[in-house]
Amino acid sequence: MPDSHSVLNRILFVCTGNVCRSPMAAALFSNRLPDDAGYIVESAGTHGLDGRPAASMAVELMRERGVDLSRHRARTVTPGLLNTFDLIWTMERAQQKWIQQRMPSIQGRIRTLGRGRNPNIPDPMGGSRADFSRVLTDIETGLAPWLTRFPASATSLPTEQHESA
Repeated sequence: MPDSHSVLNRILFVCTGNVCRSPMAAALFSNRLPDDAGYIVESAGTHGLDGRPAASMAVELMRERGVDLSRHRARTVTPGLLNTFDLIWTMERAQQKWIQQRMPSIQGRIRTLGRGRNPNIPDPMGGSRADFSRVLTDIETGLAPWLTRFPASATSLPTEQHESA
């Protein structure tokens, strides 16, 4: 559990390069929370393409949903950054394991966003518009059950509901 936060209001989304999946997830999640709730929602990458903008297809698809990703700049996950977040969502189990190996102390604060039998949300980088759209749908599906658990102010770590296999 976070040691210095009394409210779980700092949320980080993590993917590989921080130019497709995690910026889309962070922007969607942030956009669906109450404006005055005090949440801080950000993104980073395990191998962040530091300083690069979001992929043009991600920017375009998000614009169609009324969300602006044009100012996003990629960054790499660091232990210092991870320590400042109460809840961390990765796009793949491998990313979750990669982070946990480097920082075992965050074990209770990290989850994989995807749902179902294959919780990995695939990387659309270099793919078609249809690939990006499928990934965005996967992100929205992963976020949906969590959005109802973040009211005006979160006071405890949302519990994960496991689907029957």
